[in-house]
Amino acid sequence: MGVVKDLGLTNAATLTVGAVAVGLLLLLRFTAPKLPRAFIVVILGILASWWLDLTTHGVDVVGKVPTGLPSLALPTGFSVDQWLSMAVGALAIILVSYSESIANATESAAKHHQEFAPDQELVAQGAAWVGSSLVGGFPGCGSLSKTAVSESAGQKTQLAGLTVAGLTVLTLLFLAPMFTNLPQAVLGAVVIDAALGLIHFKVARRFLSASRINFLVFAATAVGLFFVGVVAGIVFGVLLSLMLLISRTSKSPLRRMAYDPAEQVYVEADTHPDATTPDGVLVVEMNGPLFFADAAPFRAHLLELVSANDATTVVLDLEATPVIDLDGADMLTKVHGQLADSGVRLLLTHADAEEFDMLRRAGAIDAIGEANCFQTVRAAVAAATGA
Repeated sequence: MGVVKDLGLTNAATLTVGAVAVGLLLLLRFTAPKLPRAFIVVILGILASWWLDLTTHGVDVVGKVPTGLPSLALPTGFSVDQWLSMAVGALAIILVSYSESIANATESAAKHHQEFAPDQELVAQGAAWVGSSLVGGFPGCGSLSKTAVSESAGQKTQLAGLTVAGLTVLTLLFLAPMFTNLPQAVLGAVVIDAALGLIHFKVARRFLSASRINFLVFAATAVGLFFVGVVAGIVFGVLLSLMLLISRTSKSPLRRMAYDPAEQVYVEADTHPDATTPDGVLVVEMNGPLFFADAAPFRAHLLELVSANDATTVVLDLEATPVIDLDGADMLTKVHGQLADSGVRLLLTHADAEEFDMLRRAGAIDAIGEANCFQTVRAAVAAATGA
């Protein structure tokens, strides 16, 4: 949107410099991929700017670059109000840095068939940020575009990073004046060339073929990134993903189970017509978390199954339930009360220690009764039938 709105401010000379730089980078990408095309184009851009005096035509250049090494200093003079005003920006930097760094590391690791430790990555970044703050630097993070530039230049090991650090120090001390006449449009062209390597249409096609909902989230996030901003796009994508996750987990299915004598296990009744349960006993497995978003659908579905099967005892298997929150525990208490009012007994099985402790603290165990909690479905069914 900003690009379209400011289209009238385009400088013809700057556009020409950028277009020529992009064209030359693309030409070298396909005809001589092993050459350091970014370095070549930067040198040519500096020479062209000096020879053609591009600044007189309105072309912005890097300008004077400060030289010398930074000095160590602690931040001083900040009031509480200033710290608070910076908090929102700091959170945005953290969000963007985390997202881009992990995405960058994941992309690179997958490309080279390697593994990486996300926690170690973030610890290293935190240390780098603290060090940077002491010398007046900016927060740094993994960069998809910079990684693409490094990859295209042939960098493969940590030695590349040490080399870049050494060259940075050398530039700060001696080489900074060389970049004074470098056109900004050439730097933009280098980033564009690097970013082209990050565009993967196969990923979009996979999203579309695998799940249209996921593709819509992917597309909406991309639109936010391009037309609103990086922070807004990432926040938008995270919120959409969370909404999608809650929507999916709020439909945790209840499966009616029955005993298969041939395999001697409880299986899904609908797909195993030979499996049976004793008359009046309904065995149900909860597949997914029992939490605030799923509590009401869980209750409705369970009562529907009880009514459809004329059950006098319900055995609820929690083995496939990874987590139960307070709302889920309260709903179990409520369901127990409704079933008891109808003369139906509720038995629980396979509640692990953490879930059992949660149910106890929420009062669900007191309501249901510890005598109605069993280790296995077989034990619960035996108790229900008096076998």
